[in-house]
Amino acid sequence: MRVINAGFKSKLIDLGRRGMQHMGYCQSGPADQNSYKLANLLLRNAPDAVAIEIMFGGLELKIEQDMLLTLTGADCDLYIDDKHYTINQIVSVHAGQYVRVSAPRAGLYSYLALSHEVVSPLHLNSVCAVERERLGGSENNGVGLKAMQCIELANRHVEPEQLSYVSILNESPNQKALDGIMTPISRCVVVRFVPGYQYSEFTHTQVALFKGQKHEVTHHISSMGVKLKGLPIDIGKVTMYSEGISKGAIQVTPNGQAIIMLHERQTIGGYPKIGSVISADIPILAQCQAGTHVQFVECDVDTAREMLLLRHDKFQRCFGLS
Repeated sequence: MRVINAGFKSKLIDLGRRGMQHMGYCQSGPADQNSYKLANLLLRNAPDAVAIEIMFGGLELKIEQDMLLTLTGADCDLYIDDKHYTINQIVSVHAGQYVRVSAPRAGLYSYLALSHEVVSPLHLNSVCAVERERLGGSENNGVGLKAMQCIELANRHVEPEQLSYVSILNESPNQKALDGIMTPISRCVVVRFVPGYQYSEFTHTQVALFKGQKHEVTHHISSMGVKLKGLPIDIGKVTMYSEGISKGAIQVTPNGQAIIMLHERQTIGGYPKIGSVISADIPILAQCQAGTHVQFVECDVDTAREMLLLRHDKFQRCFGLS
C-alpha cells in the first residue's frame, strides 16, 4: 500500500508506550482511543492492531492488494476511487484502487483500520511516532507518514463468515447500534472531571469561575494538549515543584487559562492542576475543533470508573464479546 498524500498529519498508531513515563517517554497512542478501538473491532482485529490516525483528513492511499477497511472517528467522507462511503462502514477494496479521506465537517481525528496486518518496526514496543521526542515512525525520527511512502502489509486470509458479518453489519439497523459507542462530536460539549489533590488550593470563587463558564477551544490544539480560552482564573504567582502529569490533567497557567494534557504530553510539569478529565470523556475533548465550547462538570472517582466500565460494556454487547 502506497501513500499518495499524507494530508495534514497522518501516522501509524497502536495503543502506545505504556509504562515508559518514568524514563521520560510520553504515553503516545491514539488521541481518540474510543474510535481507534471501534475501528479494530469492526474488522475483528486485535485490540492493539496498528491503524492509521489521520488528523484533519487529506490522506490518500493506493491499494496494492485486496482487503477490507473501515474509517471511524471524525465526521468525514471516505472515497474509494470516486465512490462515496460514510464512517463506520466496512468496505472491500481491490488492488489498483485509490482511497481518500476528506477533511472533517466536525471532529479532528479519523482512524483507518485494515484487515491486513501492518508491518512496521517497533521502537520501545510501539509503532507510534512522537515528533517532540524524535522517536518512532518508519525511520525512528518521530516523523509520521510521508507522500510516496510504502506501507508494508502482511497477508491475512479473510474468512467467508467475516464477509457475511460485514454484510450484516453494514445494514442500516446495525449501523444505528453503533451510535451508542461512537465518540460524540459537537460544537458544544460537556466534559466531566475529578478534582485533584491541589483542588483545595483553589478558592471557591476560582472553582466556581472554572465550572461556571463555557471555555472555548483555541487553535492551539495538538496531541500534547488542548489550550482553552475563557474568563481568566486569577491564581496569582504560584511556585511549585514540577511533578508527574496524568493524561487529562487540567493545568491552570499563570495567565489564568486552562490546558488539558493529552496522550503526547510532557511527563512532568509545574502548573497547578484543578483536576483531571475522566478517561471516558478524553476522546470527546480530543475531537474538539477550534471554536468548540467546553463546559466542565465535577464528578467523583466512583462515577469516573462507572462511566469507563459502562463504555466497555457497550462495546462488549455491541460486538458480542465475552
